[in-house]
Amino acid sequence: MHNKTLADRQGLTQQERNEIDDIHEQLEKLISRTPFSQEAYDKIESIESTLQSLWGFPKDPDKHTWKKVYEFRCQWASRVFECKKTGERFIIPKDVKERDCFFFGDGAMIDVGRLGSYSRFAGCFEVEDE
Repeated sequence: MHNKTLADRQGLTQQERNEIDDIHEQLEKLISRTPFSQEAYDKIESIESTLQSLWGFPKDPDKHTWKKVYEFRCQWASRVFECKKTGERFIIPKDVKERDCFFFGDGAMIDVGRLGSYSRFAGCFEVEDE
């Protein structure tokens, strides 16, 4: 859903608002795909440029956020961790976001951190493909 206040300030037509909403739905579907695909990443980047144009902003790839969300989710979604004390397993959800922190088992914790920056684990280990 588009930001109504910003759309009013930018003087967007109803057609432009509808197109932005449709694009957001398309982006939601694209970022839910894992594993990582360069083709999907490039498509997301292209769509973000289209959004910037629709909003009347200069095209600036450094301001793109959807491609970063996609890359982050691909890095974390569906990874499996096991609590060292209880053996309980936890699967990182597909809608994971930067700075999400998960607690499970007896004192196990996963802080997924930020893209390209940090992550922290305590009392658990990652379960590799069996």
